[in-house]
Amino acid sequence: MFYKTVILIIGIVLLLQTLVFAQMRIEVEGISPGEDPVAIVNGELLKEGDKIGEYTVQKIEKERVVFKLGDKVVAKEMKAKKPKSAQKEQEISLPVVKLDDGVEWNNKDNTAKIILKGGVANATDLIVSSKENLTVIYRSCNNSAIDVVRELKAQEVLPNGDKRYIVEHFFTKTSPWMSIEIHKNGEMIKDLTRTFYGNVYKSVPNDRYRE
Repeated sequence: MFYKTVILIIGIVLLLQTLVFAQMRIEVEGISPGEDPVAIVNGELLKEGDKIGEYTVQKIEKERVVFKLGDKVVAKEMKAKKPKSAQKEQEISLPVVKLDDGVEWNNKDNTAKIILKGGVANATDLIVSSKENLTVIYRSCNNSAIDVVRELKAQEVLPNGDKRYIVEHFFTKTSPWMSIEIHKNGEMIKDLTRTFYGNVYKSVPNDRYRE
C-alpha cells in the first residue's frame, strides 16, 4: 500500500509539471554549460537567478534547466535535436553587403546597421549602429556538436555613438558556422540577425542550425 501511494504521488507530481509547462509553452532551446552557464528559453538568454514569467531559473544543467515557482521545483529538458535529414529550411538567406574588410547589413527600416569585420578565415570585430538599446548574442558550436551561446559586451563606444564588440570566431571544420543574433527586450530581431557558414561572406538561413 505504501509503495502504491508513493507511485501515485510521483505520478501526480509529473502530471502537474507537464501541465505547468504545457500552459507556459516553455522550451529550452539551447544550453551553454560552464562556470557561468546560460540557457536560451523561449528565445530569451537566461542565467541562473533570472526570471521568465513567474518562474525563476534555479539551476542550469548540461541537458536541462530547473525552474522554481514558489515552493514548486520543475525541470525542463533541452529540446531534442532533429537529424539533419529531417530539418527544413523555413527561411531564406538574408542579404549582406560585402566590404573590403567584412560585411554590413541593415534592418528593414534602416534604423540600425551592423558591420562585421573579418574575411574567409575568421570574424573579428562587430560594430552596432543604433539609437536603441540592443543586445548582441554570439552563437556557434564546438566540435560540431556542443552549442556555444554567449552574450557579447561592448568593448567601447565610438565617438559617433556606435558600439564595438569583439567576436573572435575562427571558421574551422569543427566550428564551421556562427550567428550574430540581435535582441531587443529579450526578443530576437530577425531582420538584424545573420548566420554565416565557412566565412563572413556566406550568409545562410538563420534557422539552419536552430532546432
